Amino acid sequence: MHWSRPQVNPMLALRNIVCSDRWSEAWPHIVGQLRDQTRQYRRQQQKHRRPQPQPRPLLDDLPVASVSTEPPTPPLPPTRPYHPPANHPWRRSPVGRARFRSHKKI
Repeated sequence: MHWSRPQVNPMLALRNIVCSDRWSEAWPHIVGQLRDQTRQYRRQQQKHRRPQPQPRPLLDDLPVASVSTEPPTPPLPPTRPYHPPANHPWRRSPVGRARFRSHKKI
């Protein structure tokens, strides 16, 4: 097998633990360290993903909404449904044409 340099020392440490018959006492400690490293990594990732909360503005700092007496504008009428052009890739699909070919031998 081939190991890269960062994995050689941990692999040798595990081999030494096995060869000296200390696996049962060392393995719980190793598992605890691995779990702590995973938790720490996840916390760091969460800090990078989650933005810091912004302080909430005071009521005096909020803008006052103006009340309009005009009626709301009606929505625009819907346009006709979209139909892809003749050269659209969906219309040139070989799968669609294969369903309608006759399978009779001529």
